[in-house]
Amino acid sequence: METKAVIFDMDGLLIDSEVHWHGTERRLCKKLQLKPDHVLTKELVGKNLNDLTKVFQQYDPAITFEEVYAFYDSEANTIYTKQSNLMPGAQTLLDLLHKKGVKMAIASSSPRRWIDLVVKRFSLQKYFAHLFSTQSMNLPGKPDPAVYTACIKALGFPKEHIAIFEDSFVGMQAAKASGAFTIAIPDNRWNSEDFSAADVILDSLVFATEDLLFTNN
Repeated sequence: METKAVIFDMDGLLIDSEVHWHGTERRLCKKLQLKPDHVLTKELVGKNLNDLTKVFQQYDPAITFEEVYAFYDSEANTIYTKQSNLMPGAQTLLDLLHKKGVKMAIASSSPRRWIDLVVKRFSLQKYFAHLFSTQSMNLPGKPDPAVYTACIKALGFPKEHIAIFEDSFVGMQAAKASGAFTIAIPDNRWNSEDFSAADVILDSLVFATEDLLFTNN
């Protein structure tokens, strides 16, 4: 592959925030008197707050978007500025891509404010040309490819030369639907779906090597 640009999901892919968000979701389930079973957990991974609200409304029709947003947002500062860390291999990969002049972007389901917290905390400003949020840009959530389609257009390269890294099933579906080269890194703790539609499946960003991304360079 001749990689000209790379798009990263954020939660669970660049940073290990998903495990902390599951704690938030368990607390919200307790507040709603719901049992946080595995099915519910799978339904929440990779989705923006609009779609998360719809999931919770299946169990409690009275809950509002404002309530869900406030509950999540009240924990975002702690999760992103204190608890989460970069995933293994993330810094090395970002440095490699930056050195090679590859344009990079984040395309996340999280609100833009949360993305900015992560970028600031880990001093990632120099790496990313674009920061896209389905939530803040009022785009359809993943698995709809809208955020990736918009990001590809902004990066300015043919989709055949763009790689997308995703960890969630809905994210992988969105990436594939965009037409870009899709690299999935599923976390088996909350992903049991079939990721075989991805172009490549890795166990970790550690294995996103120069040979994989620049075979024909």
